[in-house]
Amino acid sequence: MPEPKELSTSAALETLRGWSALERERAASAPKIELQRADVKRLMHLWCKARSRVCESDHPNDPIDALLEFGSAAREAGFQPRVDALDGGSDEYRRVAVAFVQLALSGGRELLIQFVRELRVTERGYKALALAHDIVFHEVLPIARPPRVPNGWEGLLPAWEVRTVEDLLAWFDQQLAAAFLLAARPHEPRDSAVLRDARRLMDELHIFCDAARAVGQLSNVEIENQLRDLKALCQGVQNPQNDDEENGESAEGGVPDGQNDDGERDERAPKKAKSRKPGNPMNVLSRAEKTKRKKWLRDWGRVRNRMTFNEFLDTFPKSEREAVRKGVKTAQRWKSEEARAAARR
Repeated sequence: MPEPKELSTSAALETLRGWSALERERAASAPKIELQRADVKRLMHLWCKARSRVCESDHPNDPIDALLEFGSAAREAGFQPRVDALDGGSDEYRRVAVAFVQLALSGGRELLIQFVRELRVTERGYKALALAHDIVFHEVLPIARPPRVPNGWEGLLPAWEVRTVEDLLAWFDQQLAAAFLLAARPHEPRDSAVLRDARRLMDELHIFCDAARAVGQLSNVEIENQLRDLKALCQGVQNPQNDDEENGESAEGGVPDGQNDDGERDERAPKKAKSRKPGNPMNVLSRAEKTKRKKWLRDWGRVRNRMTFNEFLDTFPKSEREAVRKGVKTAQRWKSEEARAAARR
């Protein structure tokens, strides 16, 4: 039964009023947010100036004046509770760094002069100063830490730290969305840094890929296709399939096709043609060896979000670890060939 017209109009009017209230709240909070951003920007400038003067200035009063100016501005902006809540912990460098930051806000000039004098004597003092810089930026001021990336990273920093296969797949989706924006110029060349960064992330997660690493410039469409191939490879690692059926073994514990109940060859069964693809690293292995390597790969796929590859290897006897490492790599190469073939289809 349709709702009465008066009730529908009333509900729509309440919705509009709710939207208006949200907009008024947003407009009221906008100046406050802008003021906070201005405070943070000013404090960043004052702290960097104070730090550089502690490191470089020969005049004894220059760093003290800069530190007290930073401390006064931080107190006015309301950051005193965050500084008071800092915990020095058990690390001696952190204890010195926290005390230095708290002293800058306390306004004790004479004690601050002694602190800076001792800080500049040794290399350890400068190390504590570097830690104080990190504390001010990421614990006192609301500035998020940049995500950790592998060594040699070339492109834009990811919006999150890639720790699992799920994180990596989300990163691939982000890069493919950016590639979609360039679809209007498919043959325009650009640097292939995103492909090299993708391989770095895969190396961090121990996802093996035997394809050559990209160098120089490639067209937009080539970069997009290679990104899709790498994503398909990672999806195969995330969802390891049961390969027993490929070997003719049923999941319920049956026997392979073409054999009788005693496990012997049934001569009446038709013989299946064996396909040998050149370059497939599993071709030279026996059925038992193939099954063993596929099982290692599946086991690694199940625990990869809970432990590193080296920790996974430590679950095997020491004499078997090298064989497991090579076996997982061989099975991964075989999986990558299948994933690329499926992506092309």
